[in-house]
Parts: sequence; structure tokens; C-alpha cells
Amino acid sequence: MALVAIGALITNIPIVTLINWYGPRYLFTAVGFFGAAATALIPYCMKMGWNWFLLARALQGMAFAGDMATFGHFVTYWTYHKQYAFFTATLFFNSIAFCSMASILVIASFVPPGHGNLALFLLTASAFSLGFNIGGFYKSGSMIAGPYSPFVMGQISTAMTVTM
Repeated sequence: MALVAIGALITNIPIVTLINWYGPRYLFTAVGFFGAAATALIPYCMKMGWNWFLLARALQGMAFAGDMATFGHFVTYWTYHKQYAFFTATLFFNSIAFCSMASILVIASFVPPGHGNLALFLLTASAFSLGFNIGGFYKSGSMIAGPYSPFVMGQISTAMTVTM
């Protein structure tokens, strides 16, 4: 749903500002409860109508933006500086993940009509290739960013929500 991305885009910069003012602990708690409430409202909003459901999804996007930014802040303060070089190897894994996914999607774009099984296989393989991302993408992104990690993780969450 695009409204999850819109909700995350709207709240990304304000969330990072609030982290800098109040710290991640209180904000993460508030955003967690906010996301739980938005998720609990989904069945009720579906009964109310489609527009209410879309509003609840936008609220979930706002909570998602707050989660990713606070993750970046936590990782910065919980990891030793000696481990920073270890996480730069993640760039290799990210290159494999995203380049292979892009290559497979380009190949999938040339699948002729009537070959649905091949197209499904290629789409599955492209999503599977993102498994290389587990080399520490989120952690290394915030480690390299240092004091700017809440902002970087917020941007990562924005990219994730836009591409969903």
C-alpha cells in the first residue's frame, strides 16, 4: 500500500528530530504503542470502510518510520568502535544483493506473455537474492553513519516503504 510509504515519508524527519530532543527510549516506546494501536484498529477500520483502512495503514507507516530511526540510534551506542571495520564488508553483500536483484528483474521484464511460471520463478529469485542483504545491512549502515545514524536509518526505512 502506498499509504504506508506516505505515512513514513511524512514522519521521517520529525521522528529524527524528536529522537535528538528526547532520546530513543521514550520515542521508541511511544512509536511502538502507536504502531500496536494502528494495527489493532485494522479490523475495525475495515468494517468502517476502505478510506478508514487506508488511514490506519498510513498510521502504521508513521510507526514504521519511527522504528527504523530508533534502531539506528540504538546500534550506534551499543556497538564497539572496533567493530566498525567488520561491517564495511557489508558493502560487498549489498552489492551482490541489489545488483543480482536488478539483473534478474531486467531479465524478467523480457519474459513473453504466456510464460507465467517463468516470470513467477524470476520474481521469486529476485526476492530471494535480497537474502544476501543479511550481511549486516541495517547495522553497518548505522555504524558507518555514526552520530547521524537515526537520520540514515530513517532514510533506509523511507526507501523500504517506497519500494514496497
